[in-house]
Amino acid sequence: MMYLEDETVIGYYLPSLGDGLIIAKTPAARLALTKLHLRKQDCLIFPQDNINLVNFLSDNGHTATSSTKRMRLGASLPLKMKNIYNRIGGNLG
Repeated sequence: MMYLEDETVIGYYLPSLGDGLIIAKTPAARLALTKLHLRKQDCLIFPQDNINLVNFLSDNGHTATSSTKRMRLGASLPLKMKNIYNRIGGNLG
């Protein structure tokens, strides 16, 4: 599912890919896609760098239940972790 603004993809949600990958650039896309995911799922797994999502969940009465470190092998990739709102899976990020 895609979130469009002026015919430009601003975010997308792939509910059947692992845990339901959500990537979004704007607060509006984040909110819409996260709400869509939470209609059928009761869990989000995302990077702690995503302060927008941490604040959104906190403001709506949700609390973190656990955390873990991200592992990698080799050089660090230039990822924009703040745009990830739900991961694919533990083995894929």
